[in-house]
Amino acid sequence: MIVFITKTILRRLFMSQDRAYENCKFASAIKPQTDITTAGTTYNGAAAASSTYIDTLGYDGATIVLDTGTFGGNGTATVSIVTGSTDDPAAASAVSGAAFTAVDTSNDETQYTGYVLTNEYDRYLWVKNVKGGTGNAPVACTVVLDRFQKRPVLAQTSLSFCVDASA
Repeated sequence: MIVFITKTILRRLFMSQDRAYENCKFASAIKPQTDITTAGTTYNGAAAASSTYIDTLGYDGATIVLDTGTFGGNGTATVSIVTGSTDDPAAASAVSGAAFTAVDTSNDETQYTGYVLTNEYDRYLWVKNVKGGTGNAPVACTVVLDRFQKRPVLAQTSLSFCVDASA
């Protein structure tokens, strides 16, 4: 499972922005994983004590692209966005409405996309993954930070979530 975000995808996300890719920063929140069978919670693919944050300072929004592989048995993944004012994910708070539908064998092998207007929330961002069950639950996640000060052009129905506290 490999996440490709190309200039073409960015143009589709932000059609009204010329040369959109020049105003973006890419962050690999969860690197592609193939054998994820241990239940537990991770932040950007690591335990809370060793995770690294995504610094949203200077950016207005974040497009979160979640890729799911082939899940096995009773494996599940519940992925959401949390932000905090410090670099400690354990002290971070969930962004209301910024959660993907829980993934299991009925909806795996899919790419999901969400958007958060980050300038409405705390500076540091993590992708929180709660892995359940004992079956394989491979996921990968990329975060694209932008400076566009508005929501993506994509129709709301094509996004898993679109969070804008000011709306």
